[in-house]
Amino acid sequence: MGQWAFSSRRLNLQVLDIVGKHGGCIIVDSTRRGKSMPDALSKTIPIWCAVMNRLLFEEPSQESALYTPNAVVSRSEHSQIEARIPALVEEAK
Repeated sequence: MGQWAFSSRRLNLQVLDIVGKHGGCIIVDSTRRGKSMPDALSKTIPIWCAVMNRLLFEEPSQESALYTPNAVVSRSEHSQIEARIPALVEEAK
């Protein structure tokens, strides 16, 4: 099982202001060669988005769903991460 967590050490909450003012943002990862997609983009950021959206919007919605790229994250791994999201939300509270 992977080490999926929601770290409160480097939340970079100032990004939320930028997203709100400009309708989105672009995130660049500087992981070195070797992976088709870095874990930060395929797992860490999707987990962060799912947790933050569930904290901000209490009602379940499309925005609070976990989205991971199928080409990089298997259905099994996605399901395992998705099952952890409620606990990660509680930890973040």
